[in-house]
Amino acid sequence: MHSQVTFAPATAYTLDALGDIFTRSFENYFYPGTTTAVTLSARVRIEQIDLYRSLVMQVDDDLAGIALLGLRGDRAWCGGFGVMLPFRGRGLAHALATAMLEQARQQGYCT
Repeated sequence: MHSQVTFAPATAYTLDALGDIFTRSFENYFYPGTTTAVTLSARVRIEQIDLYRSLVMQVDDDLAGIALLGLRGDRAWCGGFGVMLPFRGRGLAHALATAMLEQARQQGYCT
């Protein structure tokens, strides 16, 4: 049976939930990646992260990762990207990156 990979806009989640998703996506990294609703809110404002275009990845019914998309002027960039530990090593980062780039393209940014 194949897993179903889907993407939802980050706006479908609260800032608390997004902070948790982001933190879990950085589990076991070489530096602590704890993100709270307060720190994420500040990043969204300061770095102009577009939560409507940022994505949360699910595999079947499980949260699996996040890609934050920053948009400012004529520039788009990855404002944060991670795949949760149980889903690493499956090639899902490629699917998440592709979906994030598509969001930028839909807004008229060249990638």
